[in-house]
Amino acid sequence: MFTIRVEDLHATESQQLIDELNTFLDGLYPPEDNFFDLPDTDVFLVARDAQGLALGCGAVRGLEPDELGDAATEHRTGEIKRMYVRPHARRSGVARGMLIRLEEEAWRLGFGRLVLETGIRQPEAIHMYETHGYVEIPLFGQYVTSGTSVCYQKFLTGYFLY
Repeated sequence: MFTIRVEDLHATESQQLIDELNTFLDGLYPPEDNFFDLPDTDVFLVARDAQGLALGCGAVRGLEPDELGDAATEHRTGEIKRMYVRPHARRSGVARGMLIRLEEEAWRLGFGRLVLETGIRQPEAIHMYETHGYVEIPLFGQYVTSGTSVCYQKFLTGYFLY
């Protein structure tokens, strides 16, 4: 059992989750293929267990059309950032729950499309995104020169209406 709620990106525990993610990615990819910069986000979510312990996080930030290059469309676009689940909570539905909640929040904020970047050495993440309707797109923005990135998009629909 876990809950997912909006929290402060700059809170100590949020930053601990992001630091853990950075350490994990640093072990998988060369420095030039790690994109640790996290500008302010439109929404930052934290998943917590029944005791209130943080299990994972994820964010959405709005993109400007010029950040997308050839991947730009007429839809207002958000980028999923900093998706992370602590190792002991993996394979428990937290990542799927986080992804669905990020999609809901993005729709609520007026985004019609979500894009994201992940790495080729994260097959579980790739599988999850593809299973949830994300399709591969050309690398965009800062990821264009990456030798280990793969980018995805998903168009959101009105099924998120409450």
